[in-house]
Amino acid sequence: MSTLIERMEEFAATTGWDVGRIASVAEVSSSAVSQWFGKGSKIINSIGIAPATKLEAASGFRAMWLSKGQLPKMVEEQKNGNVGAAQASTGEVPVISWVQAGAWHDIADTFLPEDAERYLPIFRGHSSKVYALRVRGDSMTSPFGRSYPEGCYIVVDPAKNSPVNGDRIIALTAGAKEATFKVYKDEDGRRWLAPLNTSHKTIEEPFEVLGTVIYTLSED
Repeated sequence: MSTLIERMEEFAATTGWDVGRIASVAEVSSSAVSQWFGKGSKIINSIGIAPATKLEAASGFRAMWLSKGQLPKMVEEQKNGNVGAAQASTGEVPVISWVQAGAWHDIADTFLPEDAERYLPIFRGHSSKVYALRVRGDSMTSPFGRSYPEGCYIVVDPAKNSPVNGDRIIALTAGAKEATFKVYKDEDGRRWLAPLNTSHKTIEEPFEVLGTVIYTLSED
């Protein structure tokens, strides 16, 4: 497997981008990019998912190749390869913990591939900081309509943080460390979080919207 320095040198040679251009696209500092090239006292072995995804979108080099050296190298190679259901994938999404989700705004730019529980293929357009969570418990399980049973994966886009009534969201209540998954309710200026399973209580305390669920993924 190639080193990060080797990958960055190949990336720069192919794209013709200098450190400043890479930093601008990845939305990180030039000093951070210099470290990716091995310049600096700190040894860097991988790139955070958020900046790598931004580089993928602008260059066609896959985020997971840039970050960890995982093949295929190019997005087009992944689309054209014999990879079954992943053939139509536009990238990969990290599965993170509910605690990480609660602090995602602060850690997304420094989040490394090895910090994820696993990766899942993703099939639709999304922001660079999208992530997935594995549903726990039965508060969002419904006997009718859309249901999110324990064990399924939900994909969350933190850029979608202005939900409308009825959206499925990830939120953080005051004083909590773990995020929660509920239905966003907003009626007559009053906001609250509602479970789909009526045996669970609604959440009336103040909360921060961390992102909106854009779809679900099966474990396979």
